[in-house]
Amino acid sequence: MDGARRDKNSFPIHNEMINKFKKQSGLTLLETVIAISIFVVSAIVIVSLFIYHTKIFKIEESLSSLKIHKSLFTRNFNEAGEAASAVASSQAIGGNQYISSTSTVIFKIPAIDADGNLLANFFDYVIFYRDNSSVFMETEAASGSRKKSGQKLLASATENLIFRYDSATPAGASSVSSFLYLKSSSAQDLISATVFLRNK
Repeated sequence: MDGARRDKNSFPIHNEMINKFKKQSGLTLLETVIAISIFVVSAIVIVSLFIYHTKIFKIEESLSSLKIHKSLFTRNFNEAGEAASAVASSQAIGGNQYISSTSTVIFKIPAIDADGNLLANFFDYVIFYRDNSSVFMETEAASGSRKKSGQKLLASATENLIFRYDSATPAGASSVSSFLYLKSSSAQDLISATVFLRNK
C-alpha cells in the first residue's frame, strides 16, 4: 500500500511541470488567436489604405490629364482664331473634305513666311474637329508659310465638341465660341472659349 501511494505521489515536481505545461499550452493558443486577429485586422487596414490611395492617384492623374488637354486645346484654338481673317465654309485637306459647322471650324489665316512677312493672297487653313472621342487640329500650310502642315492631337476622352458662331452662317462670323466636354473614368470638365477674329 505504501509503495502504491509512493508510486502515485513520488514525483510531485514532475506532476507540477505537466500541469504548468498544460496551462502554458492554453495561453499559447490564446496568444496565437490574438496574434492572428491582429494580423487580419492590420491586413484589412493596409489593403483599404492601398485601395484608397490608388483611387486618389487615379483621380489626380485624370485631373492632370484633363488639365493638359484643356490647356492644349484652348491655346491652339485661341491662337488660330485670333490670327484668322475668316471662317472658311469648307476646305479639302489630304483628300478629306471639311465643312465648318457646329462640330467643325475652319480658320482661314493669312500666311506669313519665316521672316514674318505677309504672303499676299496666300492662306493657311487650321481645322478643329472631333473624331470619335479625340479632338484634332489639322493644318494645311500655304507654300512658303512658316506654319507646318499636319495633324495634332489636342484632347482624348472627349464627350462632345460644339462650336457656336455670332452669325447665321460660319463664313460670316467675326467670333467663334467652343465648348469641349472632357470626361475620363474618374473626372470630367467643361472647357469654353470665345475667340475674336482680329484679321477679319
